[in-house]
Amino acid sequence: MNNRELISKLLKDLKKHTNMQDNLYLQKCEALWTLYIRESDISYALGINLEFRKRIDKILSSANLGINQRKRLLKKYWQTFSSAAPYDFHSYLLYIEKDRDAEKRFYQPIIKVLCSVIKDLQDLADGKLVRLGISMPPGTGKSTLGIFYITWLMGKEALKPSLATACADKLTRSFFDGALQIIKDPKYKFSEVFPDSPLASTNSKDETIDLKQVKRFKTLTCRSIDSGLTGATRCEVLAYADDMVSGSEEALNHERMDILWTKFSNDFMSRMKQDCKMLIIGTRWSIHDPIGRLEQRYLDDEKSKFVKLPALDINGKSNFDYDYGVGFSTEYFLDLKENMDDISWRTIYMQEPIER
Repeated sequence: MNNRELISKLLKDLKKHTNMQDNLYLQKCEALWTLYIRESDISYALGINLEFRKRIDKILSSANLGINQRKRLLKKYWQTFSSAAPYDFHSYLLYIEKDRDAEKRFYQPIIKVLCSVIKDLQDLADGKLVRLGISMPPGTGKSTLGIFYITWLMGKEALKPSLATACADKLTRSFFDGALQIIKDPKYKFSEVFPDSPLASTNSKDETIDLKQVKRFKTLTCRSIDSGLTGATRCEVLAYADDMVSGSEEALNHERMDILWTKFSNDFMSRMKQDCKMLIIGTRWSIHDPIGRLEQRYLDDEKSKFVKLPALDINGKSNFDYDYGVGFSTEYFLDLKENMDDISWRTIYMQEPIER
């Protein structure tokens, strides 16, 4: 019996015997996961993995479990995340931080707020999108999210290069340090998720990281837009740009915005190979900033998406009131609004840039 025939038989069993004992149900789900992975049917594998996880969650809610049985089920529960993590960004984010204190985790406090953004990032990785722009207010976790995302892609495509850029060297240095910490720090589970993508080399001066083996074009190169990108690397997996505008002074100068766009389009985008994806994250400062120009250029492109997350929702409530007090309350944003001019508030915090 080949893999397809086995899959068909297992699925029929699950549908026919709806009251199947828990242990048998879990065994069949695990067998289906293995078969789907062998057949490279990732979407079906993730689907059965989710059903497996739901069933374990239901069993764990029972008050009749012994300590050892609960421990075994919890181990299996987390294995559903570790198995899915190389393919599913949500599972990756949850699993690699599982051993950190809850209040120190990045992802757990923001899940409810940024779940739609996580889906968009998954679509970018899966090829449903080739270009994604995300606009968010300062301090809401957008750069940290970008760093986690690029480490996930590095683990998946360790032999192919990616490039991260920003308006300043300090920012790209934070990308380099942040990515390296996630890869090296045992508090994170990167090596468990990607055992075949070990750290091969790093260069602090050049801000490069190589996984699996040393290569001419590094797995990740971090370089500011003004540091010269030509010849530094090429980009096959992800071209990541974050906070390309340094602030209001630059944003108000149309000539500087034109120069920035020239650098972005000529130097940064020219590094991208044909199938490379683009992720650009930032706070909107001007209608002439790179995110705005890209949005205008690819307005009708079904594989491009530009997401704006304003400080306040349509009901005037904070969009970033994260758990554990790590976000921003409605009162905080309203106080900022009272102390800013209307154009600056709408541009920087509501992601509605206006010509000045």
